[in-house]
Formats: sequence, C-alpha cells, structure tokens
Amino acid sequence: MKKLFYLLLCAIFTFGFGSTPDNLETPTNSLSTFKNNSSCQKAIIQVAGMTCSMCAQGIQKRLNQDIVNQGIETDFENKVVTLYYENNINVSKDNIDQSIQSAGYITESITMASCYE
Repeated sequence: MKKLFYLLLCAIFTFGFGSTPDNLETPTNSLSTFKNNSSCQKAIIQVAGMTCSMCAQGIQKRLNQDIVNQGIETDFENKVVTLYYENNINVSKDNIDQSIQSAGYITESITMASCYE
C-alpha cells in the first residue's frame, strides 16, 4: 500500500497538479500590445458562481472555443471576465451569454466598450 501511495505521489510531482495548461494562457505582451490598438474592443462580463481559478479556466476555455478573441483576463475574486476582440469581429452579448451558460455559469451583466473607455 505504501508503494502505491509513493507512486501516486511521484506521478503528481512529475506531471504537475493544478497547473494551467499552456493553451489557456494569453501571452501578456501580445494582449497588452493589442489593448493599445485602435481596433481593440472589450466585453466586461460579471459571472455568478465563478469562485476559483478552476472556474475561471473553464470559462476562459469555453470562450476561446466559442468566440474569436485576442485575449481574456479573469478575476475570480471579483467574478469578472474581460474578453478582448477586434472591432471587425461580430461579438454579441447573446453569443457571450450562451458561451458562459455552456460553461455552466450565469451571466449577471455584460458591458461592451472600446478599450479606451
């Protein structure tokens, strides 16, 4: 039984536990550069029930699957997701709401704005 425990423990340390997959992270440099672009638009989404980093990762993954975007920032402490996209991309509140619901959460509010506001 001890051997099984040690094998499991070694596997966790070897393969990681609770790490963020690389494909969910938005490169900081490209997003900060995009925010200064005149074509930058953002949707600020208040999400009920987003209480931890795993919740935020699930929502981020779903939005990346459903909506063409330049980057996503999540703040699970304040239950806010900010989706950045180009102004020539058709992003609607309904699309965002459906994506959030597909991830298993409820959208409380969505504010669409230019990145300069």
